[in-house]
Amino acid sequence: MRTRCPRLLALSRRDEAPDDRLAGIDRNLPFLLSLVSPTTRAMAPCLLASVLAVLLSGEPHRAATAWCVGMLIAAVAVRARLRTI
Repeated sequence: MRTRCPRLLALSRRDEAPDDRLAGIDRNLPFLLSLVSPTTRAMAPCLLASVLAVLLSGEPHRAATAWCVGMLIAAVAVRARLRTI
């Protein structure tokens, strides 16, 4: 039996799940948006929500709930930043 080239195996594995490449960015979006806030009060809850979304990624409904709560907090922080401009 012939062995396949490891490079080809890596390419085929990467093509199987294209959504996994951006999953980390999507789950950490609340924390990244909270960095825009004029105060640091929103960073800790958004970081906690992002970590929970990553940890609960095996259960999509719970991960989505944690992500939505983080996005709500981050949206308020971004709104506060936009009001100061």
